[in-house]
Amino acid sequence: MGSAASAVPVASSHEFRAAQHAHRHLARQTMLALASYLGVAVDPNSNGATSDNSAEPSSTNTSAMAELDIWSAEYGSSFYEGIKPAFSAPMARRYDSYWNWARQDLMELYYDMVRGNIRKVDLVLAPHCLRLVNRFSPSVVDALKYVVQNAASHPTSPGHMLAQKYGAALIQKCSQAAAAAEPVFQFTLPLLAPRILVDGSGAICYSEVPRPGERSIRDYVDAVTGENGFAVPPRRCANDALDTVLNKLGLLSPAVATAAAAPATAKRQLHTHSLPPMVHAKSKAADPTAWAFDPTLSAVLANALHDICDNGLALSGRQALLTGCGQGSIGSQVLRGLLEAGASVVVTTSSYSPKSMRFFQDIYQRHGSRGSVLVVVPFNQASRQDVDALVEYIYADTAKGRGLGWDLDYVLPFAAIPELGCDITDLGTQSELAHRAMLTNLFRLLGSIATQKARRRLDMHPTLAVLPLSPNHGTFGSDGHYSESKIGLETLLDRWHSEPAWQPYISLVGAVIGWTRGTGLMSSNNLVTECVERLGVRTFSSAEMAFNLLALLHPRIYAQAALRPVWADLAGRFQYYPDAMRSITDLRRALADMKDILKAVAIDALADFAATADEETERVYGLRKITALANHRFKFPALRQYDQLQHLRHLQGMVNLDKVVVVTGYGEVGPHGNAETRWQMEAYGEYSLEGCIELAWIMGLIKHYNGKHKATGKIYTGWVDAQTEEPVSDRSIKARYEKHILSHTGIRMIEPEQAAGYDPTKKPIMRELQIEHDMEPFETTAEEAAEFKLRNGDRVRIWPSTSHADGSDSPSWSVRFLKGATLMVPKALRFDRLVAAQVPAGWDPIRFGIPENIASQVDPITCYAIVATVEALVRSGITDPYELYQYVHVSEVGSSTGSGLGGLQSTKKVFAERMSEVSQAPDVYQETFISTPPAWINMLLMSASGPIKTTVGACATGIASIDVAVDTIQAGKAKVMLAGGTDGFCEESSYEFAQMGATSNYDSELRMGRPPAEMSRPCTTTRSGFMESEGAGVVTLMAASTAIEMGAPIYGIVAMVGTATDKEGRSVPAPGKGVLTSARELPSAVASPLLSIDYRRRQLELRRKQIDEWAEREISAEKAASASAMPMDDYCSFVTAEARRQYAEALDTWGNEFWKQNVHIAPLRGALAVWGLSVDDIGIASFHGTSTKANDKNESEIIERQLRHLGRTPGNVVFSVCQKYLTGHPKGPAAIWMLNGMMQSLATGLVPGNRNADNIAAELE
Repeated sequence: MGSAASAVPVASSHEFRAAQHAHRHLARQTMLALASYLGVAVDPNSNGATSDNSAEPSSTNTSAMAELDIWSAEYGSSFYEGIKPAFSAPMARRYDSYWNWARQDLMELYYDMVRGNIRKVDLVLAPHCLRLVNRFSPSVVDALKYVVQNAASHPTSPGHMLAQKYGAALIQKCSQAAAAAEPVFQFTLPLLAPRILVDGSGAICYSEVPRPGERSIRDYVDAVTGENGFAVPPRRCANDALDTVLNKLGLLSPAVATAAAAPATAKRQLHTHSLPPMVHAKSKAADPTAWAFDPTLSAVLANALHDICDNGLALSGRQALLTGCGQGSIGSQVLRGLLEAGASVVVTTSSYSPKSMRFFQDIYQRHGSRGSVLVVVPFNQASRQDVDALVEYIYADTAKGRGLGWDLDYVLPFAAIPELGCDITDLGTQSELAHRAMLTNLFRLLGSIATQKARRRLDMHPTLAVLPLSPNHGTFGSDGHYSESKIGLETLLDRWHSEPAWQPYISLVGAVIGWTRGTGLMSSNNLVTECVERLGVRTFSSAEMAFNLLALLHPRIYAQAALRPVWADLAGRFQYYPDAMRSITDLRRALADMKDILKAVAIDALADFAATADEETERVYGLRKITALANHRFKFPALRQYDQLQHLRHLQGMVNLDKVVVVTGYGEVGPHGNAETRWQMEAYGEYSLEGCIELAWIMGLIKHYNGKHKATGKIYTGWVDAQTEEPVSDRSIKARYEKHILSHTGIRMIEPEQAAGYDPTKKPIMRELQIEHDMEPFETTAEEAAEFKLRNGDRVRIWPSTSHADGSDSPSWSVRFLKGATLMVPKALRFDRLVAAQVPAGWDPIRFGIPENIASQVDPITCYAIVATVEALVRSGITDPYELYQYVHVSEVGSSTGSGLGGLQSTKKVFAERMSEVSQAPDVYQETFISTPPAWINMLLMSASGPIKTTVGACATGIASIDVAVDTIQAGKAKVMLAGGTDGFCEESSYEFAQMGATSNYDSELRMGRPPAEMSRPCTTTRSGFMESEGAGVVTLMAASTAIEMGAPIYGIVAMVGTATDKEGRSVPAPGKGVLTSARELPSAVASPLLSIDYRRRQLELRRKQIDEWAEREISAEKAASASAMPMDDYCSFVTAEARRQYAEALDTWGNEFWKQNVHIAPLRGALAVWGLSVDDIGIASFHGTSTKANDKNESEIIERQLRHLGRTPGNVVFSVCQKYLTGHPKGPAAIWMLNGMMQSLATGLVPGNRNADNIAAELE
């Protein structure tokens, strides 16, 4: 009994946790219900009460804040910003494709000679010659030989003869260079002296002129290293007033002072005792406490300079680090010399931007020699972290992908921070930052290099550091810690002896850099340099000073520096100039006074003229500014006179014009607007005034106005701002809207407004969730409640509502989802494809005249196709499509326009939005069909009843469309065809292409420092996927006979078009080599006689005689016949028509189609031979160039194999165009845009460059 009473109920832990969870859930739901009723905000995720009293800051935080306040008060925010690290290894840019730029240099030089831009061989060509010799390779020599051979075939052309002579000399030079094996740096720039001119209005103009007495770099070396040093010529200045100023200041030499008839004054001159040369070396051999002129070491330096004059400086295999080489700096000239000498150079930049990268890219393209490498990295020399990271990157092993694996031979730390205007009363954080960058961290940089070398036991080859010293030891003043930083560097030369730990790894040369004109630190003093030189001080151009510095890398100087530090004085005797700053100040003041006086005199003379001149004088001689208006026009092909076509007479009568297909018009809608504005950006890199006006109108920034203006009340005809309706002149549109236009055209960040609201940073995704408890009921209609029940079955409960939350009496049902039901819940993810080439922002089909009801009904790609078609027709000279039917029947006008993907936005509406019950137009489904755009074109524009052959072939849709159109015309089924493609951009295609790994990843590109405009880089080492694009392209194709009859312009002849499939594989997008079949032919001992146009002409004439004879026999026989089945006139007409048909058939046999079905003649060879051309006549090729690793390599291989197989002469280079760097990859219209660009290139003679081709991939060589 007792034991039973003491028994305790026991529950399992699982049951207990379940009950506990149920109670907590009930409590939480009750709390939320009460909070909702009371209107109190409650965070359902909060796990505890929140106190009204905020927590007191801890003592640690208080201490940290106090330390931060002290730091901020001492250094300020600018110091903090100045020491932020900037280095990033992924952002390093590497340039090493010297071989490609050598070919480009050669062809530019050749065509400059042929066009007459270069008329004689002189010293101006010396840099060209040296660059080509330094960059010679077998392919460059082959190209050079072909150029000479081709030039010899034009004996009457002076330009070709000059090219032949110069090219032959270059071949000889390259042969000598091949024996020498190493590229060399040689000074080839002009030697200049400063010159100032003062005109009558008081304007002071600075220029540089050839320096008297120095015609070559050897003359320069003799002048600066000779015992007499720099001689001041007794010449007058360019202006008498300036001579007077110098004389008053006592700064003229006696000869000039006498010539100026000025009174003698006390002269501020150099010391009268003997002075060392302008450029010399110092040592402490005589006095351990002071650096003094060392004749022996100076002789070594002079010999090094003379050796470079005679033999050049070779640095192949050497590796250097160079900091501080911005535009116009001494460092940039040093960089040019290092690259010409064949060195590998790491360059740092504190202003990492597309502009600065373009600057370094241009330097390498111009000066990179054989084997040279340029690596550019972002770097802040004021950051200690950057110093360590940079050196680690240089020395880290390449096998681990972390660095370059170099061992530096040279370090040239020229980085500097200007401190102008800072004296000791105003030393701010900028001065401390500059001191840190130019002294403290320079020490750290050398120390870090020594540490890395010691870690790797690289003690047999010290790194030579060229320290940038200065003769300015406070001479100029008001320059912060600049002079202190330079003086501080001098101590490093003594530390080399007293700190043996790093002595085996670093050798030192201290270079005292003299007055260098035009650099960032000295450009403000250019106006006084001519005056300063008249005192006997030498000022240098940045190229001359770079030459001096490069001489310090000569093996003889390197050997001397390995023994002990070397002091190289390159100051041009500046340190011997007494009272430098006072003289400069006096000169500036005197020049300013002279300028004011001359300006006042000029103003007074003008006033005198105004007082005496009458209205008639003003009318005749007065200047009137006339502002030109923009000139919008379609550029039709130029018509040539018959005497200009004599070289083509052999083609006359050799082709059947009914089967020759010509392009009479082209149009496009794309990221840069239309065909003309795209070409402006592609060929010239900017929009013209007319292009900006056109794009401003396309983007809705301006509109045309004609009537009484609201603001002025006057009649106004012209452009007005679309927002304010303020009148805008033609000339001001480019300046006013260009920045906006450039930001919203081309490849850029995706603009949701242009992509149906798609924002890749918030890409919507649906997630299916299963609910874990019964949900609250909600009200809906009976029909919808039944549908919920039908889809979810037992997991939903429905019942008729008896009361309504809104108090209404309308019948409704309640729906409650039960535990286990599933819901589709939207979420968003940040997608990594944030860039695309969309049509210009604001592009509106209504603005082009498409009715609003049509524009809202059709898919955007249909609007693109319609606008592109209109442009193609207008370029054909057709402003009304019905004009066609004056020449051809409606059944002879057709279309093969297609699409790669069809109406994507309509497809999304049909599948995605329809599932979400978004209201759609009842006929939206028809807009998903690929055949719909050409149908709308025909309904709205053409009204034709000819063949319609819609094509689809992904990114080959355009070429497939042309192929079909050409076949249709040649088959006689049509005389006019519209061919092209159209495609759009949407989130679905963007996402799916990304899953395939085909497109460029924005996040990866951003880590590499690439802006959107650079993210498509065909043929480069860093290409990483294509860039999606959208738009349309359409061409008007006609039979040549029809085009001639209509008087339509002919932009090009379609000699051949073809498509091909690839062989067996497992990947649909993988590139193949099927198009090699266009060069298929069986080998034969001799070329087929059919390739000779003379042979074919003989056969054709023979066949024509046979046809004429047949016609005569038939007519004679009919006349002789006693009875005839038809009247004689009718029979003669029949015979004539049959003869004409046979003529055409003969033309096909011996003209257009002689090569078809002939296994011994490749299709490409035969198509060229029809027009008397060979494979050597191909001058330019437009590459698909998608910027993917596989395509660009495969495409280049295919074209190279085709040309080689067909016997193209070695060295006859083909210019390549990779348009998609600019336009992106639009799928359907891709080939049409490429064709349009080719016709524009042929019309203008311009080969548009790939502006993103910063470094060509080595596998393409």
